Amino acid sequence: MRTKLKQFYSFVEELIVKFVVDNSLNYSGSIAFFTIFSLPGILIGVILIAGSVFGENTVKGELYEQIKTLVGESSANQIQDIIQNLENADFNYVAFAIAVSTLLYGSTSVFASIQDGINVIWGLRPKPKRIALKFILNRLLSIAMIVTIGFLMLVSLSVDTLVVVFNDFLVEILDEKSATVVLALESVSFSIIVFVVFTTVYKFLPDAKVGIKDVLRGALLATILFMIGKYLISFYLGNSSFGTAYGAAGSLVLLLIWVYYSAMILLFGAEFIEVYTRKNNRIIAPSSQSVKIITKEVHLK
Repeated sequence: MRTKLKQFYSFVEELIVKFVVDNSLNYSGSIAFFTIFSLPGILIGVILIAGSVFGENTVKGELYEQIKTLVGESSANQIQDIIQNLENADFNYVAFAIAVSTLLYGSTSVFASIQDGINVIWGLRPKPKRIALKFILNRLLSIAMIVTIGFLMLVSLSVDTLVVVFNDFLVEILDEKSATVVLALESVSFSIIVFVVFTTVYKFLPDAKVGIKDVLRGALLATILFMIGKYLISFYLGNSSFGTAYGAAGSLVLLLIWVYYSAMILLFGAEFIEVYTRKNNRIIAPSSQSVKIITKEVHLK
């Protein structure tokens, strides 16, 4: 028993130390920065994809509710206003082309930043002679990630629709307990979607070949930490006046804090995968577009 506790303590200690040494906090800040500026582009892409099935207004309403749950009503209103302003802007071919290019570049930069962070954690670097090709592939992969998120939004809306359909049936069977059951079902469905997102990111975004079992373990840990943070931060925001201290910028600050925390959890899960695979005598191999970097400390006298 003591041996297992020592092994667990050693594992957690190494995980935390490596998380700090790999500058994961700085990479989290970089991801948060890109996310804030590219969020409208990502959300518009998701709205177009999911809206083709459920209707744009339905998707907008669902996104609004999800964002409001995470960071509060004021931040959700601000994001909603930004999207509305983009949609209501006067049409001009030149301005439209510039706007689309900017939104596309910004939204794909988020996933490129995530990829860079995980590559560093896993000791990977793109091959110098293939940087141009790698840049193009990264942007295409980032677009694929946006499409994936849009598809997951479709799944989320489908689940919500089923919950609403069966709500009356649950009321007849469970009476006052039905509300609790509905909330539990919504929470479980949201957790599954978050888990799928983390799994997709860890498996396909980095320049690596990593076992699916290791990916699933890291995604599970990240999902648990994400959901814990979701409820803790929501509780804190609902019982404090933190956002009001920043005045008009309060909504943006709250959103930035949540995105920063989410980025930290994402990278912490990547650290877990790296440490876990190494502890079990497995390696995270580089893809054909990258090489493995071995870091060695040298102490000079």
